[in-house]
Amino acid sequence: MHSARFVAFVVVAAAAAQPAAAQEPTTQTTSQTAVTQDEIVLQGDATPRRALPTNFGDTGLWFVPTAEVLPASRPSVSGYRANFDRRQGLTDVSELGVTGAWGLGDRVELFGSWRIVRADQWGVYFVGVILGMTLPGLLYVTFIPAGTDIRGLGVAAALANAMASQAGPLFGGMIAMMGVWILFKTQLDLLEGMVRAITDILWSGSHRLRAWRGGDVRVVYYSVLGVVVTWGIIALRLSPPIILLQLSANMAGIVFIIASLHLLYLNTTLLPVELRPPLWRRVALVAMALFYGLFAALWVWSMLRGGAA
Repeated sequence: MHSARFVAFVVVAAAAAQPAAAQEPTTQTTSQTAVTQDEIVLQGDATPRRALPTNFGDTGLWFVPTAEVLPASRPSVSGYRANFDRRQGLTDVSELGVTGAWGLGDRVELFGSWRIVRADQWGVYFVGVILGMTLPGLLYVTFIPAGTDIRGLGVAAALANAMASQAGPLFGGMIAMMGVWILFKTQLDLLEGMVRAITDILWSGSHRLRAWRGGDVRVVYYSVLGVVVTWGIIALRLSPPIILLQLSANMAGIVFIIASLHLLYLNTTLLPVELRPPLWRRVALVAMALFYGLFAALWVWSMLRGGAA
């Protein structure tokens, strides 16, 4: 539909932009006219310009088509990445695609666009997550002997120390720098996401809070941030890091259980029938709940056995 609409737009606009001299008598008078920088010459302008494609493939600039078309029998091929940021839920959407066009005449061009809308989801996020989980595990079992107790405050530096002693200080230093950056970046993102989510819940759920301090949301945001940071400092002194890591991982699993079932309920009850997910997606959500539910059950069972012992 987009391509057809823009093809029609290009054809009609190009026809409307044809030189008015074509409708004048054959006897013409040629004259030189001074043109300032603020004027745009449309009649008789034969200045060659670069034919840039839009994300739909037609001639234009970015998302805006123009009345100009490709010359006859001239092709156009491009690849693009369009990024869209949504404030709700910190959503970042990347649209990758390939466009192509062919000039059919002086006023007509044929164009199309093939979008790879899930490239980030599968090619970057999914593959990156699998590699990000597999590579550290391989490094740990390769450089740290089996049965080594790495619990304690030095758990984050255990792999770097092991690699420095076996492969040299260069590799150990690289692993240490990568570990520092990954921990800092992930914790910063998690902290900001948690504070933003809590702020959104409080701000949208309480009219009194919205009226507090003249409706300045920054007061709520930084107040929540202070509480979360303070609790994090206290929690680090209450338990070893490995226990906090186990607790956060299993709590995330419980969240996935609730979220998958909740999403399944919403998509199968509130969405119109035409937009509801297919059967395999529903089965995948149930399988996700069972997968994380198994680990959550094992965690609870180990805690009960430990308490009974």
